[in-house]
Order: sequence, then structure tokens, then C-alpha cells
Amino acid sequence: MALSTRVDNRNKLPDIHGRSRRTQPATFAEILSSNDSAFKKCYKSLFLGLIDFDIIYAFILYNCRRAADGKPKMTHMQF
Repeated sequence: MALSTRVDNRNKLPDIHGRSRRTQPATFAEILSSNDSAFKKCYKSLFLGLIDFDIIYAFILYNCRRAADGKPKMTHMQF
């Protein structure tokens, strides 16, 4: 008995909503393409959050360095 790697209508079962459900596991590329917009939204918010964190951290370090040099601290608007 040979194993079939092809996905066709014989390898699908009907879902309760009328969609077809696969009996074989999906490949990683198929998972990424099906949930592409969800991944983009997740990574976009994560990326922007990390950028925001980096800017705040740079401001804190910059003011610590200015205070150590005896210079006045800057406001966040001046930074």
C-alpha cells in the first residue's frame, strides 16, 4: 500500500459549516498563507511596540549620560 502525499477531494471531509476539512496535516507554507493577515497584524504591533520601547530607553540613557556629565536633562520634546 503506497502512501499518498497528494491532497484531493478524497482526502477531505465536510465540516459542520459546509467547508471541507483536511485529514492530512497542512504544510507550514499553507498555514502561513491562510493566516497571512493575522500574522502581519501581530508582527506589526509587536514591531511598533519594540520601536516605541527602544525610543523611550534611548531617552532615559541619554538623560542619564547628560546628568553624569553635569549637563541639564532634556525634556522629551527636545529629544
